[in-house]
Amino acid sequence: MTTTAALGVLLAVLLFLTAYPMAMLVYGSLHTAPPGEIGAFSLDGYRAMLSGGNALTLLNTVGLSLVKTVLSMALALFLAWIVARTDTPYERVVSMLALIPLDISKSSAWAGTAPSRAIAAAMGLSFIDSPL
Repeated sequence: MTTTAALGVLLAVLLFLTAYPMAMLVYGSLHTAPPGEIGAFSLDGYRAMLSGGNALTLLNTVGLSLVKTVLSMALALFLAWIVARTDTPYERVVSMLALIPLDISKSSAWAGTAPSRAIAAAMGLSFIDSPL
């Protein structure tokens, strides 16, 4: 198999694994019935999402994401500048500290699933007896 053919196969697989689920999500968001059942297309789901408390929740989520992104990027850029442009004594330590913004995102994502006792129990964390 030539390199071009291998890249073509890889691209086709990646496209199938990304574009197909995204297309199904868009289709499902516009369809009024579960998959496989007869339904109509409408924008009612989007209207419900953007109404009242849901809009406030969406706004809070987007705002929190933007704030976390800006703070993480500022910290990462500052630490990268220190490592690359200065003669710092503990360069290796500072370069490891530059990974902290990545961990902040992961830990906050984990905190969203922590109230689930099933996940905590599956990980052997039986001492967690209330949501965070």
